[in-house]
Amino acid sequence: MNPPDVPILDLTQEQEDALNTSMETIWHLLEMMGVTPEQPGDILSGCEALVQGWKAASAHERPDQGLLIQGLGGVVGCMITSVSTFEWKNAVDEDGDTPCLVAGTDKDQVILFPIDSVAKRFDSEVEKPLWQYFIGVVDDPNTRACFKPEFLESIG
Repeated sequence: MNPPDVPILDLTQEQEDALNTSMETIWHLLEMMGVTPEQPGDILSGCEALVQGWKAASAHERPDQGLLIQGLGGVVGCMITSVSTFEWKNAVDEDGDTPCLVAGTDKDQVILFPIDSVAKRFDSEVEKPLWQYFIGVVDDPNTRACFKPEFLESIG
């Protein structure tokens, strides 16, 4: 969860714009499915349905995988930021830079990579549905303190 010595910067304007554009596409698809932002469980189920729909489609019928991964990771990440102290940032390493979620101080920093977590679901590396990723982040002892008390109370 915390890569050693990974510089964390603010998102670039280009990253922010790409993330917002891809999330708008996902929100449009979710709205077509009848999902609204007020239904967190439905959002995660809808996102998972998009992953499974992509997997089930033939190669020539599939929408752009990169756009879906970034958009779905963005939506899941925004669900996390809305109920926690996590913020979108930019992790930079030898392979390039990646949007990530960061909470805590430099000494006690917690880093999540929701876009990378979604990408693993497309490659069948991870078979768990997205709601399990979300719950796993909430329940993880390393991240639980980053969530707002009122959110934790609301889920029991």
